[in-house]
Amino acid sequence: PSYWNTAVDVTAARCAVPAKVEEVMRTSIAELLTACGPSITWSGHEVKDDVVMMRAKVGGSGIYCLKGVGEVHAPVATIRSLIRDLNRHSLYDPLFKWGKVVAEYSEHLRVEHLYYETNRCIIKQARDFCLAVCELEQEDGSVIICAKSVDVGDLCAPTKGAVRSQVLASGWLLQPKKGSDGAATVTTYVSQVDLTGLPSTLVNIVSAKQPLSVAGVRAGVTGSRKVGRSAASSRSPSSTPPSALRTKSARV
Repeated sequence: PSYWNTAVDVTAARCAVPAKVEEVMRTSIAELLTACGPSITWSGHEVKDDVVMMRAKVGGSGIYCLKGVGEVHAPVATIRSLIRDLNRHSLYDPLFKWGKVVAEYSEHLRVEHLYYETNRCIIKQARDFCLAVCELEQEDGSVIICAKSVDVGDLCAPTKGAVRSQVLASGWLLQPKKGSDGAATVTTYVSQVDLTGLPSTLVNIVSAKQPLSVAGVRAGVTGSRKVGRSAASSRSPSSTPPSALRTKSARV
């Protein structure tokens, strides 16, 4: 609750936060903190591109919650700036095509409309998402960035030809690495996405590399990627993502 109250204090100076958005963000913050804590049992623990990749069954959907943890040699502020910049989103999420902020309630709370395409033959339709996004700063210098699907009506109407899908839980925990003097960040990414219209087994296959977004962020802020080895595969994901379409942010 104290994390959320900090965000509300800031947003109150600009405009009222819709009750639906507020409730989604309260849930999202709790889910992300739980996923980053010790109460969930994670399996997998594959290491690739210097990222520890894990999965867990959370809820009754059958869709894995995925987590990636890795060190990025950049300050928290630098990584946060990259993650919140939709014009650079494709640096760490290669299926991303375009995105825009459809409502901005404060510096820390907004609603984003994101559009994705894939070249996988098993997914023939594009997907789009409407997400409430909240950023929270902690006293130790850590930053939490939460995202979860929200319905705000015509403000974020589905894109023609795309399937509106759902982010069940997603977000970043950026923690200054101890002893690094702020020059390095322990970066954790959590993702649980329902690609509407697909069985959970297929969703789990398609989403398996999502934890490697941490490696993409590392490449985006340092300009290079150190490719690690894994027991399953020694190949790294493409480091040449498609270009993101430039969009302007809206503000309410």
